[in-house]
Amino acid sequence: MSRRLPLVSLLGIIVGIVISTAQVLPEVSARADKRTLRERADEAMQKGAPDSVVISLYEQWLNAVPMDAEAARQLSLLYTRVGRTADAAIAASMATETKPPADPRIQTVNTLQVRMGTYKVLLPSVMKPAEKYPAVLVLHGNGHTEDTMVEWVKSLKMDSVIFVFPRAPYAKIPEIMASHRPRFSGSGPDLGFPDSLLTDVVEATAAWYHDALTDASARFPVSKVKPVVIGFSQGGFLSYAVATKYPQTFQSVVSICASMYQYGNVQRYFPTLASYGIDALVMHAKSDPVVPFQTGEMIAALLKDARVKCSFEAFEGGHWPSDVATARVRQWLHHHLH
Repeated sequence: MSRRLPLVSLLGIIVGIVISTAQVLPEVSARADKRTLRERADEAMQKGAPDSVVISLYEQWLNAVPMDAEAARQLSLLYTRVGRTADAAIAASMATETKPPADPRIQTVNTLQVRMGTYKVLLPSVMKPAEKYPAVLVLHGNGHTEDTMVEWVKSLKMDSVIFVFPRAPYAKIPEIMASHRPRFSGSGPDLGFPDSLLTDVVEATAAWYHDALTDASARFPVSKVKPVVIGFSQGGFLSYAVATKYPQTFQSVVSICASMYQYGNVQRYFPTLASYGIDALVMHAKSDPVVPFQTGEMIAALLKDARVKCSFEAFEGGHWPSDVATARVRQWLHHHLH
């Protein structure tokens, strides 16, 4: 089990924003800070930024990439400098951990498995006999559970829709142990997958989310109206992964404060959405402290460049849909489902 440093962000979300500048419209690319937290931390240290700022950046980076020994060494030095000796010892141990000699007889294989998954549904309060209802697939963010989105969807007050909430498939064990609360991810960051497999992980998660919708459609009276997929934060990124992998299933994508990762090659398949007539509502908070506002601009720009019919709408607030944003989502769903 990887050790974690003391700081865990408010939402437990580590966001990677790595998009090739060739794939982003120039005017958007010029505004977007696509550096990793490690790059930002290194630069802050070189430029003599306050220790508290540099420490925060290295902590966030190591919470996402605990095997970065060089970053751990830098953080240990910073902790020592500010008198946090206990934390310095933890960081130093991360920097010096060694593995036993490799045994050539042992080989590690990463492959797909079939296992049980959990999803929840929010049904209409009164189920009329012989009536069928449109469905919406709702995806939660990194470090959350499906319950977070269940409570938000209740505020939509849409009682003639079946909402399906799959739980992300990868448990974030260190964060669960630290917070004593369930926390899950769709990209398996705590399982030590090599970078070369992250695209496969995203595709496997997208397949599970689609399977959850398919299962719900078989168990409950779901109509033939094509579903909409809604995703928040990491779930926003994965909403595009699901829609591009299964474009025949969906009619629309709604992303709220969505992150965007290089792995998964999701933006490469945005033209598929256009070819299937799938439109998108991209919403992002102007003061989002977790996923920069420019990320929403980039997603909208990439969609429009792929000829996807897209509406980009900014709203006031932080990393959560405001009442105004929630009302807009309600309007969007009502237009598409009824």
